[in-house]
Amino acid sequence: MRIYDHAELGVLTNSPPFDWHLINIGNYLNIRAAEVDPLKLGNTSLAPPSQGSGGRGLPGDWTSPSRLVRAWFMQRYAKPVETAAAGVNLAAHILNAVDIPLGDIRPGDNTFKDSDYTMWIAIKDLKNQVVYFRTYDNLALRSIDLKKLDMKPGAPKKALGIQGGSEVADVTGNLK
Repeated sequence: MRIYDHAELGVLTNSPPFDWHLINIGNYLNIRAAEVDPLKLGNTSLAPPSQGSGGRGLPGDWTSPSRLVRAWFMQRYAKPVETAAAGVNLAAHILNAVDIPLGDIRPGDNTFKDSDYTMWIAIKDLKNQVVYFRTYDNLALRSIDLKKLDMKPGAPKKALGIQGGSEVADVTGNLK
């Protein structure tokens, strides 16, 4: 196991090794959150086709290096948060943007057998000792407050089935 203390980057993935990612980030130093200015060519003004032009060139595939670069870009340029709840919300948005839908990564025989996907995400609020998670089949964030658990040696162990649940909350009855 290798442990890296590099809070400046703010993201991590399982492969390739971390020092490789630090070099790779150098390929994307031109991207930014600010829009690209139109270019004047004589009497003609050429403008980007839509918002988000500062991020052109961000990789969009499902490889670990591409997902790390996207996560790095999003956390680097996101509006700073002021509360733990806002931090959890931001982290969930970033993770949602890099998680892998079922079927998008398939083995060489192009079947769904052994298809890779993001089964779950976890967000840890270290200050408040709360772990948030969501699963592939239930996008609602759920939390476990670690301060409310008995962590003493010999305390009864607890488990939670995390799969399943309602994918959609019907709020029709809440309309006013």
